[in-house]
Amino acid sequence: MPKSSKQTYTSQTSAQRLWLAPPPSSTSDPFHPHEVTFGMNMIDAAVRESKTQASPSRHFIFSSALHPEFTKLVHHSRKATIEEYLTESGLPYTILQPSAFMDSFLGQLIYREKTWAAAPTFRAPFNPDVPMSFSCLADHADVAVEIVSEVFGTTCGIHEVPFEPAAKMFVALTWGQGQGVGQELKDGPEHMLLYYESRGPYGHPGVLEWLLGRRANTPADMARLKLEETK
Repeated sequence: MPKSSKQTYTSQTSAQRLWLAPPPSSTSDPFHPHEVTFGMNMIDAAVRESKTQASPSRHFIFSSALHPEFTKLVHHSRKATIEEYLTESGLPYTILQPSAFMDSFLGQLIYREKTWAAAPTFRAPFNPDVPMSFSCLADHADVAVEIVSEVFGTTCGIHEVPFEPAAKMFVALTWGQGQGVGQELKDGPEHMLLYYESRGPYGHPGVLEWLLGRRANTPADMARLKLEETK
């Protein structure tokens, strides 16, 4: 990650379209406390470059999150700040707002297929009865490119994981198993799980399908794609 927006600026001189999928860190952590700074630095660099005489046309594409106005979800509300900064920058822009990517959740089932001792079980880290919208990473990629069957054959059980072990699981996935993870880094995953326990981000696929020009992938479609990858 560049240490300053000036350093970012010098690496963008030939770019015509810029894609920001925060946070641009080595861990790709969605709860990074400096996410807003990263985003603003990128936008500032693009603005400076757009004012140079030899600059090609710039189009800034920001991969945000569904309902960034949710202030209780820190990784959503940070993106609202970046969205506002981008819209006021004067740059031509597109903002995409996907929900949680189903790829990560279905991956638990697909990649543990060989270890199933009995019926497959999905370890739900929040209340599975709360309505919630999911996005498919492949759909998101197809939209980005345009801008610049029930597959298991068996019944899948659901086991709801209590809050504390679920929070530890998410923190470990994000920051690793080390003992030095401070509470400021745990706040994001913990707040997210508490929020999802009773209120899931819920949206309509109409805008995505309009951009794709086709029907969006369902969880069953996503599972089929994952299984095909493992063949």
